[in-house]
Amino acid sequence: MPYHYQKEVRLPKAVFPKFDGSHPKVWREKCEKYFNMYHIPMHLWSQFATIHFKGSAELWLQTYEAQHSDSDISCAELCIAVESKFGKDLYHNAMHDLLQIKQIADVQEYYDRFQNAMHKVLVHNKSLDDVFFVSKFMQGLNPDIRSAIILHKPRTVDVALSLALMQASVLESLAKPFFKRQNRDFNRAQGRQFSNPQPGIMGPIPNHAGDEAKTKWDDKLAALRTQRRAQGLCMKCGEKWGKITSALTRWHYMLWKNS
Repeated sequence: MPYHYQKEVRLPKAVFPKFDGSHPKVWREKCEKYFNMYHIPMHLWSQFATIHFKGSAELWLQTYEAQHSDSDISCAELCIAVESKFGKDLYHNAMHDLLQIKQIADVQEYYDRFQNAMHKVLVHNKSLDDVFFVSKFMQGLNPDIRSAIILHKPRTVDVALSLALMQASVLESLAKPFFKRQNRDFNRAQGRQFSNPQPGIMGPIPNHAGDEAKTKWDDKLAALRTQRRAQGLCMKCGEKWGKITSALTRWHYMLWKNS
């Protein structure tokens, strides 16, 4: 008669998951896996789990245990209390984030944010199917990408991502020659000299060099006038006023005599 025996498998040591108040459902599922894997008796689950609370969850636990000190807290009661305290609004917040998400950068960055929001929703509601998530992913894409891939009717978010990345690559390759030509024309125009520019709607271009020369000439003329006025000289010829008067008198006398 063959001898049958079952060799006990020695499991590697694993760290029990700690709870700080975030994602209570994920923490609960990890605890259940740990308890089943190491064959922890069910009546010890609650005590084993609570010694691994930390942060805000540990402070809340002290108050909760003080309020229920007259009775032993079962694991089921603890899970209900934890979910009520730390998880009551997580599903609504995750769904709100998923419905509001849109592409603001490249496709891959949008996909990463969408995946994060999608899995947060699935933690609370596993009944949502690919049709819902694909539709929402398509709605958040930029219009020039969405209009090209919507005809392919992708069945999963990953397929929609592949099509969106291909369309983004096509749009980028089409835009490169245009920008290169624009830059080449702009650089060529930068080195061109315009000998006689046409006046625009605001009039001709002001001649700053001429204005500066005119200002210097006006300053010199004003200084000359001030000097001649102080010396009693004529503003036009620079002679003394007495000489000018006698010369004009002789000139008038000669005109009268000849007439």
